[in-house]
Amino acid sequence: MQESDLIKVIDKLQKGEIPFALWSLPGSSAWEGIAQNNSHLENYNKDSREGFIVSPFKNNGIAKFIRADKKIENTFSEEYDLHENPKSIDDSPWISSRSDYLKQCESIINSIKEGKAEKVVLSRVLKQKITQHPAILFLKLSAIYPEAMVFLYFIGEYLWLGASPETLLTVDNGKFTTMALAGSLAVDSNKEWTVKENMEQAYVEEYVEDILLSKKIDFIKGGPFTCIAGPVKHLLSTFQGNISETLFNELVFELHPTPAVCGIPVNKAKSIIENTELHQRRDYTGFIGPVKEMNKHIFVNLRSSMIIDDMMYLYLGGGITKDSIAEEEWKETELKAKTLLSIL
Repeated sequence: MQESDLIKVIDKLQKGEIPFALWSLPGSSAWEGIAQNNSHLENYNKDSREGFIVSPFKNNGIAKFIRADKKIENTFSEEYDLHENPKSIDDSPWISSRSDYLKQCESIINSIKEGKAEKVVLSRVLKQKITQHPAILFLKLSAIYPEAMVFLYFIGEYLWLGASPETLLTVDNGKFTTMALAGSLAVDSNKEWTVKENMEQAYVEEYVEDILLSKKIDFIKGGPFTCIAGPVKHLLSTFQGNISETLFNELVFELHPTPAVCGIPVNKAKSIIENTELHQRRDYTGFIGPVKEMNKHIFVNLRSSMIIDDMMYLYLGGGITKDSIAEEEWKETELKAKTLLSIL
């Protein structure tokens, strides 16, 4: 499909408030796309077949499901129930200044030292004007980050664009993979992994392992080892084994949110996040991905942005522990911003 054709398709779907999703899986040389044939959005359930799951950070066990009524191709027919007057959206998130972020970070470090949690993931939002169509940005991301899950989707409110390095849960013909990903350094850094980063990764690894054991799921663990995600490298452990279709639906909601995007203990970290962050995370640090009957590829919504008109709102986060230094955490979020800023 030509770039100009894809732009026309996306503009038509968004104008008609038709849910759609484009994605490129890690290691794939091509992108895929689906769209519904009307604007009615359903919740994901055990009977959902081919489509694309979208879950916000706060999901209460519910995720939205974009049906694969149509494959995205060069043209669309009159079958689409298009709205003549799409709603205007003015729902931009709070933009934290550097001083805001540093104060929030210090507050969380103090809470951790007081024993209120062991780790808390703090996020912020960076606002950036864009001059290119979101379809072009998606194609650029797909080309630059072939090792990531690159996505662009719309569920009737606003576009989300991103390149996630983190698998939440994939299933191929009954064989599952999940991971524990944490700790961040610049890809060209010669620094050794510190106690802080190793602890962050160990928290996530233990969390995932405990859930799998509680479900009596046999698995093989690999790692931790260093993996590269664009301008950032992380510590990674993998878990692989066999799983039933029924257990997938339970496990994907049980794994979310992992300590990598929330903290430890999860409920205490959630409470601190709600009392600290001035923005709503919405889909950031939720989960997304395409599903079919025998193949499901679910990723954490990271390195992502919400697009409203000609503005991109980048969501950036990092794990805070008792050993964190607020200024270094700020630098880590700046580093993670490069994933999306590099295509502008």
